[in-house]
Amino acid sequence: MSVLIRHMRAGEEAALHRIFVEAVRDGAKGHYDSRQRKAWAPDGPPPPSWHERLREQEVWVAVGRGQPVGFLSVTPEGHLDLAFVRPSWMGGRAMPALYDAMLHWAREQGLARLTTDASHLFRAFLRRRGWTGETPEDIDRGGVVLRRWPMTLDLKDEKT
Repeated sequence: MSVLIRHMRAGEEAALHRIFVEAVRDGAKGHYDSRQRKAWAPDGPPPPSWHERLREQEVWVAVGRGQPVGFLSVTPEGHLDLAFVRPSWMGGRAMPALYDAMLHWAREQGLARLTTDASHLFRAFLRRRGWTGETPEDIDRGGVVLRRWPMTLDLKDEKT
């Protein structure tokens, strides 16, 4: 399936939140149990901080068949914050294309390093692209423990 990558448009925040919830609730089933997925992506509309969070970052949107199917965001300092695609698009071109757009931007900005806190699923994607960081950390989301992996990519050493 072909995909177009563009920057987030004003007013798309709620649609991106729906992609986030769908990706966590359905796409992460093989890696997190139902309590963990609900704690990570709670029921209801996006919290007020969601809109502000996205507006303060560079956000790329993958569009397939005329509608958003995924997105990726990074802070101005180079922290890859959010990276989600609809489950039906997982394993396809959407995330690699989003990642490539972000990497191009990071190089243009002259960033020496990128960081992230990767989920189990995203960790494998990043490892294949040269990211390092093997020590997991557990975080608490409303009494539910989620595991993530702090990872880095040194752009000055990156060959991909």
